[in-house]
Formats: sequence, structure tokens, C-alpha cells
Amino acid sequence: MSAVDLFPGTFTVAPAAIVVGILISKFGIWSGWTLVLIGMATRVVLHVHASTATWVIVNLISGIGLGMLIPSLTFAVQAAVPNKDQAYGVSLFTFFRAFGQCVGVAIGGAIFQNSMKREISRHASIAEHASEWSAEASSLVQVIKHMEHGVARDDLLESFANALIVVWMVMVALSAVALILSLGTQHYDLDRPLETDHGFQEPEKIPVVEEGTAPR
Repeated sequence: MSAVDLFPGTFTVAPAAIVVGILISKFGIWSGWTLVLIGMATRVVLHVHASTATWVIVNLISGIGLGMLIPSLTFAVQAAVPNKDQAYGVSLFTFFRAFGQCVGVAIGGAIFQNSMKREISRHASIAEHASEWSAEASSLVQVIKHMEHGVARDDLLESFANALIVVWMVMVALSAVALILSLGTQHYDLDRPLETDHGFQEPEKIPVVEEGTAPR
């Protein structure tokens, strides 16, 4: 069911990317960062007993924002670099985006695990498992599933939710910084001829010589 629960966030990325591809000249990247900031900020209100409608709406906001950023940032890079450096600009942008995703997963995981250990240690019913359960946070889902309903399970669920809130708060700060930095983005025109050494070159046409005639 985790894939179904993530559907509101993932389902909105592609449509938002298509729409922003059409409206990029009007909205730019500021709207995308604004929605991401709002979406991450509203996730802070999520708790163990949050209603389905609440987390669906929250995921929709951030999903639309992220979908708008996927093409808009690429367009911004292509518009900002000279024509002859288009291939280098797009390649470097793709590399740094993938590199950033790897770093983001590592940093997010570290923040979550440290927060999880601190939250578990606050509850007497599960404090003895703080180091064990925080070392491999992804396995906690299975631990929660097999736990009997009671104080220990409720405390673990609350610790899990509170640890995620710390991650969302860090994301809010990073989104705010990105939004502020994006305000310096200048307007560039994408309607220009292609000038690159990496394109296709039309082969030179060889005149056809008919039989019995001299070439011209």
C-alpha cells in the first residue's frame, strides 16, 4: 500500500512537468519552488492519526511543485549558456542533479536516523531499542507491523512521525534557500539558432553522373 499512498505525490509530477513546459516563459521556476516550499511546510502538520485527505492534499502540493521544477530548471540552464556550450551545460546539469539526489538521500537518511534514535529514547517503553531500531530505519515498518497494539507500538509510531517532521523542517529550509536564490534568475530567450559542434552535419551532395555523359 505504500506505493498507493505515494500516488498523490508521484502522479502529479508528470502532468505538472507537461504544463510547465508550455507555460515556462510565464511562470519560470519561482512557482515550482514556492509550491515545494508550501508542500514541505504543510507536511510538518502530519501526525500519526492524520486523515487520508490531509496527507493526499499535502502530497499533491509538493508533487506539482517538483513536477514544475523538473523541466523548468533544464530550460533555465539551456537558456543561460551560450549556444556553443549547450551540450556541456545540459551534461553538467544532469550530473549535478543526479549527484544531488545521492547526497540528498544520504543526508536525509542520516537526519532521520539520528532523530529517530532521539525520539525513541524519550519513551520508556521502547528506549532500550533506540540504537537497534534507529540503525536501520527502513526495517521499522516490519517491526511496527508485527508489534501488538499497545503503548510500545503507539510510542514507536509517534517517534517515527516526529522524526519525519525533522526531515520536513530541513527540507523547508533548503526549499526556502533555493527559492531565494532563484529570484536572481534572469530572463533569457530560448528562440535562437542551434550552434554546436555536437549536432548532425548534412553530408555533402555528390552530383549524379548519367551514363554516356561527361560530369559537369
